[in-house]
Amino acid sequence: MPETVEYGLLGPVIVRCDGSPTNLSPRQRELLAALLLSAGRVVSVEQLLVTLWGATPPPTARASLHNQVKRLRTVLDAGRAPADRRLLTEPGGYLLRLGADGFDVARAEALLDAARVAARAGDWSETGELAADALELWRGEPLADLGSDALAREAPRLSELRLQVWEVRLEAQMQLGRNAEVISELRQLAQEHPMREQLHGLLMLALYRCGRRGEALAVYREARHVLVTELGSEPTPGLRRLHRQILSDEAAAPEPAPSAVPRQLPPPVAGFVGRDGELARLTAHLDRAANDAATVLISAIGGTAGVGKTALAIRWAHAAAPRFPDGQLYVNLRGYDPQDPVHADDALAGFLVSLGVPAPRIPAGSNERIAAYRSLLADRRVLIVLDNARWLEQVRPLLPGAPGCAVVVTSREALGGLVARDGAVRLDLDVLPPHEAVALLRELIGERAVRDESAARMLAELCCGLPLALRIAAELAALRPGVPLNEIAADLADSRDRLDAFDAGGDEASAIRAVFSWSYRTLEPEVARAFRLSALHPGPDFDAYAVAALLGIDLAAARRLLDRLARAYLVQSAGAGRYAMHDLLRAYARELAVAGESEPDRHAALTGLFDLYLYTAAKAIDALFPAESSRRPAVAAPPGPAPHVEEPLAARAWLDAERANLVAMALHTAHSGWPAYTTRLSEVIYRYLDSEGHFPEGMLVHTQARRAAVLIADVSAEAAALRNLASVDFRQGRFASAADLLNLALSLFAAAGDTRGQTHAVHNLGLVERHQGRFEEAVGHLRQALALNRSHGDTLGVARTLVNLAVAERSLGHFGPAAEHLTEALGLYRDLRERLGPDDLLSVAGEADALTNLGVLDLRRGQAVAAADRHRQAIALYRSVGDQRGLVEAMVNLGAAERHQGLYAAAERQLEQAVDLCRRLGDRYCEADAHANLGVVHLRDGRHPQAARELQLALALYRDLGDQAGLAQALESLGQARAAVPHGRSG
Repeated sequence: MPETVEYGLLGPVIVRCDGSPTNLSPRQRELLAALLLSAGRVVSVEQLLVTLWGATPPPTARASLHNQVKRLRTVLDAGRAPADRRLLTEPGGYLLRLGADGFDVARAEALLDAARVAARAGDWSETGELAADALELWRGEPLADLGSDALAREAPRLSELRLQVWEVRLEAQMQLGRNAEVISELRQLAQEHPMREQLHGLLMLALYRCGRRGEALAVYREARHVLVTELGSEPTPGLRRLHRQILSDEAAAPEPAPSAVPRQLPPPVAGFVGRDGELARLTAHLDRAANDAATVLISAIGGTAGVGKTALAIRWAHAAAPRFPDGQLYVNLRGYDPQDPVHADDALAGFLVSLGVPAPRIPAGSNERIAAYRSLLADRRVLIVLDNARWLEQVRPLLPGAPGCAVVVTSREALGGLVARDGAVRLDLDVLPPHEAVALLRELIGERAVRDESAARMLAELCCGLPLALRIAAELAALRPGVPLNEIAADLADSRDRLDAFDAGGDEASAIRAVFSWSYRTLEPEVARAFRLSALHPGPDFDAYAVAALLGIDLAAARRLLDRLARAYLVQSAGAGRYAMHDLLRAYARELAVAGESEPDRHAALTGLFDLYLYTAAKAIDALFPAESSRRPAVAAPPGPAPHVEEPLAARAWLDAERANLVAMALHTAHSGWPAYTTRLSEVIYRYLDSEGHFPEGMLVHTQARRAAVLIADVSAEAAALRNLASVDFRQGRFASAADLLNLALSLFAAAGDTRGQTHAVHNLGLVERHQGRFEEAVGHLRQALALNRSHGDTLGVARTLVNLAVAERSLGHFGPAAEHLTEALGLYRDLRERLGPDDLLSVAGEADALTNLGVLDLRRGQAVAAADRHRQAIALYRSVGDQRGLVEAMVNLGAAERHQGLYAAAERQLEQAVDLCRRLGDRYCEADAHANLGVVHLRDGRHPQAARELQLALALYRDLGDQAGLAQALESLGQARAAVPHGRSG
């Protein structure tokens, strides 16, 4: 049974049981509305029949009414004792008993009564808060979702109630000196309700108090014209009296005595959490200003919509208020509200009234108002909060001119001129960090967020740390108190349109989409288009080149547009020259792109972006790996600007910066209309991902390339993707899976007649077999690959195959052929290096491969000193080109050579460094070798327990990798270590 029931008529009819909305049929909603409008009184059956079915109800209406009452009772009274039931059957009709239940109409009436009591007592701050609470109860047009004409006739009563509340709130704001803020709102209401003299009177008074006497008199003339024309009557005596007072400059105004102290700060936002660093910075700025005895613009607080700028400013202002004994002034400049922005002249008039200037004595001219304002502040310590500014012109006239006062400005614009010319200290507000976002949810939701920390973290992530979104999510949780928090988070995550979930119950002032829209509407057309199209970018961040490609413009124009978006806080800095949008803002911008850009235009924009990325990636890879340029697909230059990545350092920097975007491109192009881009991208960046150890990214890109190739029936591209996936498996020690993928790739290459592809696949299959301990099969495949590479004239392929063939031959004890092949490979790599330059990664790394493997042969022949020398040469070459994977293998080999020389301390240092690097790279095969060699070092040095520990680590890795040769050797060494433990010494 429901313990609490909440009813709502101030919008679509709703009923919530224990916080959860209840589904009612249209007829049940009409019945509930009829009973609520007469709550506490018996409603006759005849009255209900007419209300629900009209003046001539059908013969079945009475029985249908009985059934509807029965169904409604199951919602409200299921399981209740008769004495506790809400919906009662009485003689001749039905009675809805509210008791302690919530009813928004009753709540609004009670708040209005309380507001009027506070107004009579002169407590205008309390009046305004009570009226604002009442206004928040409206969710739309009352009863608009019902089809009953009889109920529709009740709607004007509820609309009248809202107008009365509105008038009380507006009067309270005016009494608090915020006349300028309400003018736009009053003007709109007066236009919507032209017969309502109270609104015209308030508008006249607000204009007059802002020094706009002529406009106030014009409002009276327009109101009188409407009343005489429409009703044939003059305005009421009260409105005529106000008109005379304005004419004679005697209109009543809340004129404080000159000694009065304005206290205009709004109440602090409830549940404020975090921002300790920002609050401390604001206070530090104030302390420095106090020490300098200077006027200071404490801070221009900037940030995107919903990030909590006003909440921070008001929180800090209340804490700092005691340091300003002469008062605090506040104005909402409405820079991004649906209402018109407040002009600086109007804000000045309001401040002058609050500082004791009678309304008739407010100067008419802007300069005179500024002078009067600054004169009044000259000997006072006043804190001024200028909230929601849009332009510098709104702010500068409101700055004090002498020491003692301080100003805080909030804006969605950077307002850089305040920093440059007026000495402002800028404080850019970002979204809340994860721990503070979760803390805010705990504060707002309570015990449920404490109990389910993981759900709270998920909610915080879905809200992108945006305080406004977090508060809306907390409200969603409050409306569903019986639902576990993880279910609410899951519902939000599964929502097809997350912005709809953040509609704040229809409250335009708080709904995420509406709040974002006020920033968007201020943008110039070309900036707005940049905002829309930038959101189509599939990656986490972007730079000016990406925006230029999306919009088809030059680089300078793209930078100007990004700078404008950054100043409007519609993009955030993501590093030097890079920008990003949080997910909710991106979702909003994408909505705008779908609505404002045609599908061909969106497709063209993304094609331009993908052309840029594919081309620049190809140029960067060519700069790093020129020896393989013929193996990669040719890529045409894009029509727009592209980064210069011809130098290796620039190429690597670009690839590192754009890696996540390239992965995102692969995911997007594979499924959204560009599959050929996916397959080409996979082939272009394969070597970079492989050589740098970016295995997770490689798995994603090559998997998408395989799917895209199947989609467009490109057999050769599918085989290439399989070969690349096999390389990822091979690098991570999944040899059986790699072999299966390569065999499948081989069959596809053969079907496509791609002999180059077959050559590479055969070569890689030989590598896999070598690591599986199948050395005879490995030698066979590698000899086949060597012959194919020679026939193609592929010098790099020949050199690479010679090295790998030599390693397999060495494992079979064929040291002579292995040495010959390594010596030939060393010569070929040095020739390539001579031809391509010392920065060619593949020829330099290949030379190092040949050297370190010759060093291994030297060691097998008992020439440990020569071996160590070759490994050191290899390490220097690997380091020169940043080849971490080759480096770590050479380090392991050097450690083994030093161990054979009896240099145990040096070998231990080398091998421990190698273990650390292996773990960072995810190279489990090399890590196994490092542990095995380190174990033998300890064994030879007599530290048998340490030897056993290292060898057990090696064994576990060799078993997992399926490396039988390594496993056998480690087992033999481990047996020696264990046999020696009783007689050995511990280290």
